[in-house]
Formats: sequence, C-alpha cells, structure tokens
Amino acid sequence: GAEAFGGRWESLGFEPELALKNFPLLVENGAARVKDNGDPGNPRTFVCDSGGGIVHLVVVLPTDTQGPTLFEIAHLAELSSAVGGFGCRSVVNLDGGPSSGYWLAASTGVPSAEPPVRIGHALAIVPRAL
Repeated sequence: GAEAFGGRWESLGFEPELALKNFPLLVENGAARVKDNGDPGNPRTFVCDSGGGIVHLVVVLPTDTQGPTLFEIAHLAELSSAVGGFGCRSVVNLDGGPSSGYWLAASTGVPSAEPPVRIGHALAIVPRAL
C-alpha cells in the first residue's frame, strides 16, 4: 500500500518519501477552495490525490493565448472522472514562484529544497513497491 496525503503540512500523519510543498491548496477534502476567478489564466501544473494511492501530475496547456485560471483548475480537479474531471480529494498548485519546494526522506540521500517562504500545504507520498 501506497499512501498519499494532501492538505496542511502540520496534519501529516506519516513519514513520506516525497512531499511537494506549494501554494495554494486548490482542493481540500474533495471540494474546491478557490472562490474567485481573479487570477490571470496561464498554463497550469498541479498534483492531485485521487484516493486509493493514486496521484496524478497534471499539466494543462492553453488552447489559444490564455490558459485556465486557478478557479477553473480547482473546479475541473474536483469533478468526478465520470464527467470529465479528475475526482481529486486534494490538489496542490505547482506553478512555481517563492512558494515552491520539496522535501525528500533522508534515506534518499538527496537534499530537500525548502521554499523561501513558509508554506502550510503539501502533497506527501509514500510509494508502494511494485
């Protein structure tokens, strides 16, 4: 069993192998958290926990000159796959900037890259052996 967690870093209940820390948390407990459409549309990258140990890394590219807003991505991600969404329980935005960072277990031998600003959201993963 793989285990994935998406939410507030201080609520993480296990030692992950990988954690991606970023802002904002777009979906939490299956519901979109972004309430307005005020940000500009751009190409978007996000990581999604769909439950059952399934994690998606998603890149959405614009079809013309402007990509989706964070509001649009949050609502696409929360929709079930039956209606063309991803059915995400939690989604962390990965578009970069000063809120981007990652944490790796010490056993990997690879140093972590903490974001330059304090971040309270993360998607943490324990991979399962195949």
